[in-house]
Amino acid sequence: QCQMDDLDIIQSNSTDNLALFELCSTIDELLAEVSEVQQEIIRRRLEGYSIEDISEKCGRSRRTVERELQAFRDRLCRYFTP
Repeated sequence: QCQMDDLDIIQSNSTDNLALFELCSTIDELLAEVSEVQQEIIRRRLEGYSIEDISEKCGRSRRTVERELQAFRDRLCRYFTP
């Protein structure tokens, strides 16, 4: 899950923080719809791991990791596109 503390976001009332909270909530919602391996790939990338590191840690080829990340970016785009 995203690392934002819900209470901190609500109390700060910052537009940026509210947008970040919405994005984190959306990411968590979309992650719930994919396999555990896909979740691990996406979460590691969000944590700043390189494609190479993710490939090694998840036991998947570099190309598979890139494909999974692109598929998730596409899903995220479709979610926010009216």
